[in-house]
Amino acid sequence: MRHGARFDVRTGEAVGEAKMGFLKMKVKDEPSYSVKVEGADILVGVG
Repeated sequence: MRHGARFDVRTGEAVGEAKMGFLKMKVKDEPSYSVKVEGADILVGVG
């Protein structure tokens, strides 16, 4: 079952509440990470 919560993929900010059936749930912002593409490599900064 999907909850339908929405997030801004650039910032991790929660932009839409989650719903399961008739229940609405608040969601927290998620961390975001810097991403860099070098040729065929995708580099993700953690920390």
